Amino acid sequence: MKTKTRIQFSKKWNILDKYLPSDIAGALKNLINPTLKFPSVTLNSQDELAISLRKINIIVDGRSILRLIREIVRIEETDIKEDGAYDFMPGSSQDEEVKLEGDPADYYELHVECEHCGRYKWIQKSDLQLKMSMNLDIDESESGEILISDRLKKVFDNEKLNGFTYRKVIAEKSIWQLMPHGQAVVKKPNEYLKGKNNCTFCGKPRILVYEDTNGIELFKPPYDIPRIERTPVLLLQNMPGDFSVTDLEFGTLGRLPEGSSQVQAKEFTHKTSNAKWVVSGKLCKILYEKKVKGFELSPAQIC
Repeated sequence: MKTKTRIQFSKKWNILDKYLPSDIAGALKNLINPTLKFPSVTLNSQDELAISLRKINIIVDGRSILRLIREIVRIEETDIKEDGAYDFMPGSSQDEEVKLEGDPADYYELHVECEHCGRYKWIQKSDLQLKMSMNLDIDESESGEILISDRLKKVFDNEKLNGFTYRKVIAEKSIWQLMPHGQAVVKKPNEYLKGKNNCTFCGKPRILVYEDTNGIELFKPPYDIPRIERTPVLLLQNMPGDFSVTDLEFGTLGRLPEGSSQVQAKEFTHKTSNAKWVVSGKLCKILYEKKVKGFELSPAQIC
């Protein structure tokens, strides 16, 4: 596995430069953008600089100069087991998500689950139409759907992968949307699965997250301790086929503050929550063998 550490600071560089030890400041100087309000740096977790930064807890004006420490774990090709399951993250960090013509909501029926907290289920009603070209063999639309090139579709067909079908995408090139047959059920209870701000009407959380943290929130005190995030293992009860989607979506599910006036579904143009994509080790091996770029894998486990 590959581990990286992303550190975000709470102060601009002109302040950091005054308070950081001179050797650390010198090493950081050419690695971060000095104009950002919250500059950050991503390092290999075993680098001396990363180790040194994690040990720092300098307080300036009541705040730690470290705002966020994110420990990122990624699966590498040599880690993959054909009968394993993996949390699949499409797209490249250098590329923006694939934009659609019009608003994402134009392609979905929004079914009301709770008008009190604004929970809506998005059910796709029409073929997606791309506003831009897709440069990768596999990518994600702005509405969170998985798109693949015609080249990759032929590979999947030849390898007889199962658990999904294809839906044609309206685009300049031949692009396909992957449509999973089944859902990978997230294990419950689960130490990483956390609901927040339950609706007093339906009882369901407005926010659902899957995370492993030290419990510190970015916008709530205490501010003298940085928030620490670690990549959690996606714990599942099953893995239906080579490509599937979790039964839960994560993010902001209920979109209305308590007591606010009801908003029509048509006024919600963009999704604020998405499920996780789960793939088999067999599919992962094929992607690497065919030198497909533009995806990352995190640990998952079938319990």
